[in-house]
Amino acid sequence: MEDSCTRCYRTAILATANKSRKTGAQLYRSWCVSCEKARKDKWRSARREHHNEKSRKWSLENPDKRAATSRKYRAKTPIEIARARRRAWRQANPERAKAQVNARRKSLRQATPKSLTELDKLFILEIYHLAQLRRLTVDHIVPITHPLVCGLHAPWNMRLLTASDNFRKSNASPEIRAMRKLPK
Repeated sequence: MEDSCTRCYRTAILATANKSRKTGAQLYRSWCVSCEKARKDKWRSARREHHNEKSRKWSLENPDKRAATSRKYRAKTPIEIARARRRAWRQANPERAKAQVNARRKSLRQATPKSLTELDKLFILEIYHLAQLRRLTVDHIVPITHPLVCGLHAPWNMRLLTASDNFRKSNASPEIRAMRKLPK
C-alpha cells in the first residue's frame, strides 16, 4: 500500500503490520518500509547484547527448529541472492571482511602440513584453478576449523563441490555428523 509516511513525509510503500484478528485483512503502519527498517535497526543496536544472548540461547535450546529455519531459508533464497547479500555486506564492512579473509588464510597456513612436497603444493593450486574454471568450490572433507576436529589443507582432504552442496554440508564431515548423533 502506497501512502504518505508520517515520519519522513515521503510517498512510499508503507510497512506491513500484523493481520487483523477480526477480519484477517493486512494492516499497515503509518510509516514507510525504510523508516520501519531504521526503527528496527536502532532498537537492535541499542539492545545488541541482549538480542544476541536471546538468539544464542534460543539456538541452543532449539537445534531442530534452527536447522529447519536454515533449510527453509536456503531453499527459498537462491545462491545468487545470497552471494549478492554477502557482496553488499563486504562492501559495507570492509574491515570485518578483511579480518575474516585474514583469519581464513591463517587457518589454512596452520592446517598445511610441513611435509607437503612441491608436487602436493602444485596439486593444491591446480585444484583451486580447476574449481575456478568449472565454477565449483573447494571443500575440505574434514573441516579445517571445527571445535571437534582439525582437518589438513592437503590434496587428499580436498574435493570439488557445487556451491549449494558445499553450503549445505557447512562445517561438517560424515564423521562429525555421526558424532553429533551419538548420545552425550
